[in-house]
Amino acid sequence: MKICVRMCICCKNRFEQKNLLRLQYLNKKLQKYTNYGRSFYICHECLNQQNNKKLLNSILNICKTKDKEKILLDLKEISLDSTKSTSM
Repeated sequence: MKICVRMCICCKNRFEQKNLLRLQYLNKKLQKYTNYGRSFYICHECLNQQNNKKLLNSILNICKTKDKEKILLDLKEISLDSTKSTSM
C-alpha cells in the first residue's frame, strides 16, 4: 500500500497526508481545501504555535498577498474549526 507523504510549508518536515491540514487561498480568502485549485499543507504543530511568524510569512508568500490581518483572522478561524472537528 502506498503512503502519501506531504511537506508542511512552515517547518518543511514531511508527514503522512492524513496528518496534515490542507488549505488553499481562493477568492482572497484562506480556507480549507475545496477539491478545486492549488493547495498547501500545514502540520498541526505549526498551526497550534502562538505567534508563529514563520508560518505567517510562509502563507503570505504562497498566497502572494500582503494582507496580514486578513490571513491571521482566516487562520484563527480555521484553527478553531480544526480543533473542534478533531475533538468530536
